[in-house]
Amino acid sequence: MSIPQIQAAVGVDKRQAAARFRRGAASAEREQRALDLLVSGASYAQIALALGMKSHSAAVALCGRALAKRALELNTRDLDHARALHLDRLSEMYARWLPHAWGDGDLPGDPKAADIVLKTLDRIARVEGTEVPQQQERTMVLVVPEEQRAAVRAQALERLDAIAERRRVIEGEFFTS
Repeated sequence: MSIPQIQAAVGVDKRQAAARFRRGAASAEREQRALDLLVSGASYAQIALALGMKSHSAAVALCGRALAKRALELNTRDLDHARALHLDRLSEMYARWLPHAWGDGDLPGDPKAADIVLKTLDRIARVEGTEVPQQQERTMVLVVPEEQRAAVRAQALERLDAIAERRRVIEGEFFTS
């Protein structure tokens, strides 16, 4: 992202940014803008220039304070600083690629963009901890008295046959369409 693009995103030119910084613009607003720029991939030097700061170290300090405040608001530890930033970046990527994946009007969606969107959603789920676990094979051991074993076995076989029949019907419907 170039400096003019960053300044356009912030909505001020270099002189206005310097004047706003000197006047002491609301620090919460400035911190939010710094985080937005950081998430969009801007360097600290670009953030400093866009916000009218004298050095990139001021932008580093501002972003650090903003991330710390965000972590306190979420009541999290230092590890969650990186997680929040990563989720913001993934959300930005998702928002940018989704229109390409869907297509617009008469044009069909781009399969590569759809793949990127799906991979981004998978990554978001992994970072948030909402990923669906893989199915695992389970073993069940039943302790049944000798006199009930035949009845339990027959009942279990009937259930398995019913499940197999439902599966054949579903697969038949799915693969014949």
